[in-house]
Amino acid sequence: MIRPLLAKLSNRLHRIDEIGDRQAVLLTELAAVRAELAALRAEHAQSQAQLTAKQEADTTALRTALSALSPQLELLLQAELDSRGHVLAALEPLRLAQGRIESRQTQTIPPENWDAMGFGVTSQFGEDGFLQHLIRQVPGAPRSFVEFGVEDYRQANTRFLLEKDRWRGLVLDGSEENIAALCGGDAAYWMRDLTAVAAFITRNNINALLTEHGFTGELGLLSIDIDGNDLWVWQAIEAVTPQLVSVEYNFRFGPDAAVAVPYSPTFDKNTAHPSRLYYGASLRALTGLADEQGYELVGCSDGGVNAFFVRRDVRPPTLPRRTVAEAFRAGQHAEWHDPEQGKTIAQVLRKSYAEQNALLLSLPLEHFPHWEAPQRSL
Repeated sequence: MIRPLLAKLSNRLHRIDEIGDRQAVLLTELAAVRAELAALRAEHAQSQAQLTAKQEADTTALRTALSALSPQLELLLQAELDSRGHVLAALEPLRLAQGRIESRQTQTIPPENWDAMGFGVTSQFGEDGFLQHLIRQVPGAPRSFVEFGVEDYRQANTRFLLEKDRWRGLVLDGSEENIAALCGGDAAYWMRDLTAVAAFITRNNINALLTEHGFTGELGLLSIDIDGNDLWVWQAIEAVTPQLVSVEYNFRFGPDAAVAVPYSPTFDKNTAHPSRLYYGASLRALTGLADEQGYELVGCSDGGVNAFFVRRDVRPPTLPRRTVAEAFRAGQHAEWHDPEQGKTIAQVLRKSYAEQNALLLSLPLEHFPHWEAPQRSL
C-alpha cells in the first residue's frame, strides 16, 4: 500500500517542479516584454520630441519667409488697387457722358411723368435723374448742396450734381475712414468745390456743423440719409433753407402710419434691432413734417428709398404736388446683413412686406396722430 502512495506523491512533486519551471520561463518572458515596451516608449518619446522640434523649426521658417514676403505682398496688393483705380478713372468720363445723354433725353418727357425721369449715374435708385428733373423745373435754386450719410461718396445723390453741374457741396459721414478715403484719393474731392467732414450727426450739432463749414441761408439741395434720426435732424435744421430736399424714408412702415423711431443721439440701426430694419421714419411722417416746414411732396425714387420735396414758394405748376398714396413706392431690396450673425436676420429679410410692416409697427415708435391716414390692409 505504501509504494503506490509514494509513486503518486512522486508524480505530483514532479508536476509541481514542471509548473515551477514554466512559471520561471513566463516570468522571464514577461520581463523581456516589459523591457521591449520600455524601449518602445523611450523611442516614441524621442520621435515625438524630434517631431515637435521639426514642427517648431518649420513654423519659424514659415514665419520668417512670410515676414520677408510681406512687403512684396503689400506692393502687389497696392499695385492691384492702383490698377483698379486707373480702370475706374478711365471709365469716369464715359460714365459722366452717359449721364449727360440720359439727362438730355429726359428733357423731352412731359414734366408730369415723374416715374420716367429716374436714372442712375452715381446714385442708387434713379435719384440722379429725379434731381436733374427738379433743377430744370426750379432753375433759380442756388447751385449748392449738403448731403450727409454719404459713406465714401462713391455712390451718392449729389455726386452727379457736383461733377456734371459743378455745384458746390458739403458732405458729412460718421466714419472717419470713409472721409479719409474720399479726401485721400477721390478726384471728385480735389477737382471740385467739395468740403468733406467726418462727424456723427445729431439734432444738437447739425446747425453748428453747417455754419462752421460755410453753409448757411439759401441752399439748392439738402439730402438726408443717415439710417436713423432722419426726421429729427431735418426738423432741427435752421442754418440753411433748402429749396429742394431729398430724404430717405423706410417704406416698411407702409404708406399710412405717421411714425419714426424715437430720437436717440447714439442711434445705430445695426444694433437697434436684430432685423436691421428698424430705423428712420415713414413717408407720411416726413410729409407731415415737410408740410409744416413749407415743403410739398413731388415724388419718390423707384426703390422706395428717397422722397423728394420742393419748397412751397418755389414749386412750379409743372411739378404737381402728390399725396403720400400717389407717391409712395415700396422697395423690394433686402438690407445688408452679416450671415454669421445667425438665422434671425435672414429669416426676417425673407418675410413678406406685410410681415415686415407688422414687425416694425410692433416696436417702440414715435407716433404723429395728426399726420396719420386711415389704416388699410397692405
